[in-house]
Amino acid sequence: MKNSIAIWFDKLDGESTEDVSLFLDLNIWLSRYKNSKRVTFIRWLGNLFNRKWFYDRHIDNYIEFGLKIKNYQKIKHLNIYLPYKISHNDIKDIVPEFTDIGTLNALFNEKMNISEEDGGLYLIHFKNNHKKEDFIASCSYFEKDHIKSIDGGGCILRLEMPQSSPTAQNTLYKRLRINKLECAVTEYSENNFIIDGLFKKLQTVEININSLRRLPKFIVDKMNGNTNIKSVNFFMMTDIFANIIFQSRKIDSSRILEEDIWNKYLGIDKSYKDIKKVVAYQWKYGGDIEDYNLFMKLANTEKRWLLFLFSILIVILFGIIGGYGGNKLTQCLDSYFDCNTTKNSVVTSKGETDGSK
Repeated sequence: MKNSIAIWFDKLDGESTEDVSLFLDLNIWLSRYKNSKRVTFIRWLGNLFNRKWFYDRHIDNYIEFGLKIKNYQKIKHLNIYLPYKISHNDIKDIVPEFTDIGTLNALFNEKMNISEEDGGLYLIHFKNNHKKEDFIASCSYFEKDHIKSIDGGGCILRLEMPQSSPTAQNTLYKRLRINKLECAVTEYSENNFIIDGLFKKLQTVEININSLRRLPKFIVDKMNGNTNIKSVNFFMMTDIFANIIFQSRKIDSSRILEEDIWNKYLGIDKSYKDIKKVVAYQWKYGGDIEDYNLFMKLANTEKRWLLFLFSILIVILFGIIGGYGGNKLTQCLDSYFDCNTTKNSVVTSKGETDGSK
């Protein structure tokens, strides 16, 4: 199955890219509802009745790329291949969100400062950690030719690199969200019992990056070894009711995210939301990465209100069956004892008649 993501760069003519390095932050949000007709219908209802919470409470799965490029001046483009098609409406540039200090600190888990520069650039400074190098963040603008659809499925996103900077920093950071996630997430119903599938859902999540055997050949040819990925910092965010029952790599850390900051970051309406707590699971991987793979299996308890209602109905049903069965048993016993009483009365009456003779 050709379901791998690919990330590579196009170098500038005459430039050596041996010292160009890419550090990848990859975030996946798993909604309790996948990208489905059900979500589309609910959003249609929201638009029909002009109720914003119909739309906001259902967030589709998304994938978010944070791309830190060292010595970015030596490359012309950074390319991302997705094994499914997207449109401009599916892309959101996250860099402008960095101006909110709370969001910036939460994303990097550090105390940060930010200052705006010319040309859609931001200088990011680590406030209390002088061991980490400052960097610039660049906004991404997607014109029509920046998203190229591939025959047979898939598309290529092209990110332009700024060729001049008012600062002396040689490390650039870009971050964008794709509000559509296909191929990586598969959902199943767990039907160990007749009704079990109503309440339990299984999900598999498979992340492949630059996996050559899972990429179309012409994408492999385009990559031409221009990857130089040095680390993958992968986060998976989901609500607290999802249980990871298998993982191909051990989790490095996990934490419950700040509710207010996360709701704002996701754009969830505070007055009505699906999730009360968001759990982030983190996997770290470093070194010269040619091929990254992660597989996990999750179990979700769905429709908790339906489970509660079903339990009440079962109790009522058992009560009705028990009451009906009890009445029938009482009637049978009454009939049995009435029959025996009648027989005894007949025998007694017959004995008295014989004695009188």
